[in-house]
Amino acid sequence: MVNKVMGYFFLVFGNMGLRILTKLIESGKSPGLIVSHKTYNYETSREGFYEPLRKLAEDNNIEIIFTDKISEEKEKIKQFSTGICCGFMEILRQEIYELPENGIFNLHCGKLPQYRGRAPISRSIMNGEKELTVSLHKIDSGVDSGDILLTELIEITDSDDVNTMYEKCIPVSYKLISEALEIINSDELNSRLKPQENTESKANKSITDAERKIKPDSEIKEVYNLVRALYPPYPGATFVYNGKLYKIESSRYEYDKNSKGGGMIKFAGENEIAIEFKGGRLITDKISEGNKLIENIREIFIEGEYIE
Repeated sequence: MVNKVMGYFFLVFGNMGLRILTKLIESGKSPGLIVSHKTYNYETSREGFYEPLRKLAEDNNIEIIFTDKISEEKEKIKQFSTGICCGFMEILRQEIYELPENGIFNLHCGKLPQYRGRAPISRSIMNGEKELTVSLHKIDSGVDSGDILLTELIEITDSDDVNTMYEKCIPVSYKLISEALEIINSDELNSRLKPQENTESKANKSITDAERKIKPDSEIKEVYNLVRALYPPYPGATFVYNGKLYKIESSRYEYDKNSKGGGMIKFAGENEIAIEFKGGRLITDKISEGNKLIENIREIFIEGEYIE
């Protein structure tokens, strides 16, 4: 049994993947091989990901490969019966995902098939979902379209945002991967795999600038969901005022059935602004222009005027 568990490799990129991998190693479920990128976002991710990942592998005597083309590592990969993918950004071709006897399983923090593709956590919040589904599915030729092995629901509360949901996903993801390794050990894999309901669903692309823009005629909850789905370090929800583009970095909201919306600036103080939308107002104390946080909101925004 131990040899089978050790017979998996781990494809990884990003903070979530690093933290999950760390927990797997700490709990005695170390992979036999770690694979990550060689140059992808290297400068911005060097201190937060690449260097800690290298140290983690060295400290635990685990072989690690950094590569820009996983197809060049087939000889290594085919030595393992199972693969786990967590945040790895290179598209896996058939020649790779069919190498392991059991396949390669991808962690996806979004309900499938509805949230295939990019930004599933943000899109779930933007759409007002009450729950987020963490899924572990087998990789096939489509985008997040393979058979599902395991899922678990996480509640999205009214106070959650993209960062709190990201944190909630980490222990659940670790749990699913641990359970998956046990299932593979027990030879129950084929009986546990379930096909997705709609394999024709299109995969979501990255959130566009147009999707990030707040529409003045929107309902208050729609605006709040958009804003909290895109808090930093994500790109942020934006609005235009007097021809300039601004980004909201924190928010809360108040219901007001008498509010007709339209994006009117109801209040502008030194440290806070309230903007009216249908059914209520959005309140924020963090607005930025470009990469600079606005220090005195009242100096820029005027009560009674409208965002565009």
